[in-house]
Amino acid sequence: MRAFAHVGYERSRSVDLDPGTSKVALFVDQSGEPTHAARQLQSGYWTSKLGQAEDIEHELLALESDVYGTVAVVLARPITSLSHDADAERPWPPLTRLH
Repeated sequence: MRAFAHVGYERSRSVDLDPGTSKVALFVDQSGEPTHAARQLQSGYWTSKLGQAEDIEHELLALESDVYGTVAVVLARPITSLSHDADAERPWPPLTRLH
């Protein structure tokens, strides 16, 4: 979490879409070890890279499992010209969408 704090992220009270805000969800296993991270898109869906598989779009809790763990915290920071992720809104449709 310190790495995200170093680039301006703070704990968010909500997983809901907040225009102008970049959000990241951190997943942990049963022992509290980080296992995965997902980034919220401006559509409200979340995007993840699943190992060697393609990037997917999903509802946040759709990945909670023994493999990826559970969502422990959602972090947020304002989107600025310096922090905006150019890939946040891809012009092509998602390859896979989990609900």
